[in-house]
Amino acid sequence: MTVRVAPVWTWPTHARLRISWTVVELWKLPAEALLATGDVGLVPWIPLCDPGDSPRPVLERCRELIDREAPPEERENLLVVTSILAGLRYTKADLFPLFGDPKMIVESPLLKEILEDVRQEGRQEGRQESILRLLEKRFGRIPHHLVERVRGVHDEARLQQLLDLANDSADLASFESVSD
Repeated sequence: MTVRVAPVWTWPTHARLRISWTVVELWKLPAEALLATGDVGLVPWIPLCDPGDSPRPVLERCRELIDREAPPEERENLLVVTSILAGLRYTKADLFPLFGDPKMIVESPLLKEILEDVRQEGRQEGRQESILRLLEKRFGRIPHHLVERVRGVHDEARLQQLLDLANDSADLASFESVSD
């Protein structure tokens, strides 16, 4: 992808920024072109490229490049991400062992971190919905601005405070005034 940024200045108080880019359709690029760069950072994208006659030799070379060039602290993440992206393109189970035991993917610190972020977000959304459901059950229809304000809170301690306020407030106006 090529990104060009061209600042255009008008003196003294106006500035304009013009950005353009070229879209790269990975599935149309020959995998060999990315492999030839020797850039281990490109390896996860290679399974999405055109492999030519057969994907197996391309994926084997991806594994070799990771083994040879990846810094030790990045190796496992590169294997996991490459395996996941290969899974988006190919369904042949015999290709996936090229990147390690499938348990490696499940136990990957990268994947665990992503899943924990998703769980955290789910807990926050659940807490937000509980607050809104409690307010609606107690006071009826909730104004849109208040719904948006509750959904904008992501701090766990603050969400707990809002849940307590939703339970203890005498009316919606008092919840709104105390929750600011």
